[in-house]
Amino acid sequence: MCVAGFLVRAQTGSLPTDFYIVSEVVSDASPFWFHYILHVTAAGRDSLVTYIRVAPLDAMCSESISVQAATVTLSGVQPADLISAYHICEIDSPLLNRKLQRRIHTAAIDDSLRFGIVASCEGREVVIHLPFPEQVRLEDLRKKSPQLARWWDLPESIKQRAFGSSDVFHPVSAEQDDRLQEEGGAAIAALRLGRFDQGLGFSCRSVSGPCKPRSFADELRGYVGTLRSQEDAPKLSHAAQYRF
Repeated sequence: MCVAGFLVRAQTGSLPTDFYIVSEVVSDASPFWFHYILHVTAAGRDSLVTYIRVAPLDAMCSESISVQAATVTLSGVQPADLISAYHICEIDSPLLNRKLQRRIHTAAIDDSLRFGIVASCEGREVVIHLPFPEQVRLEDLRKKSPQLARWWDLPESIKQRAFGSSDVFHPVSAEQDDRLQEEGGAAIAALRLGRFDQGLGFSCRSVSGPCKPRSFADELRGYVGTLRSQEDAPKLSHAAQYRF
């Protein structure tokens, strides 16, 4: 059977009890990378959606890592409702990933992002890795295979459903940044224990060399903890004594 452009397993009727999406962002400007995680879990009849940002502290302190997070409740919404059109629990994910790998072309990657989607489906995990859109010529793919191409739209649709169209992490006040960092600190244990590692891609040393699994624990070696924001700008002492 074919669902959303992919061969799937036999109909099981299973629904995802929770899922998460890792967004790997690369940039041609410092600090060159960011990671975002959208984690959706059931809370009775509702869903909790946690949005986590793992990134260098700033362009000047690229070795120091900060973690921010925000959580909202979607009342009367189950995790399966947010992804129902994709029938993710029926996907044959190993076959899907092989098909995606065969579609990859050589492409220049400047400012882009790729996704890892992981869903818990009654005792098994469905893991899907979506390449950078440039690698699969996504705009052409939308014309030839829209059911396949729409997977790249899933992360933004869930983010907008939960948090709206505004940027959750920028711009924010010092007080808001403190709250984001405090909630990010609460996610550190899960990150270090590998809770979201399946959503990461592989790190390849060279085109023909070996690939090794990646982990958030490796990235968090530079975690600097919760830093209190300072709204006061620095001022020059005795400014009246100087002429510029």
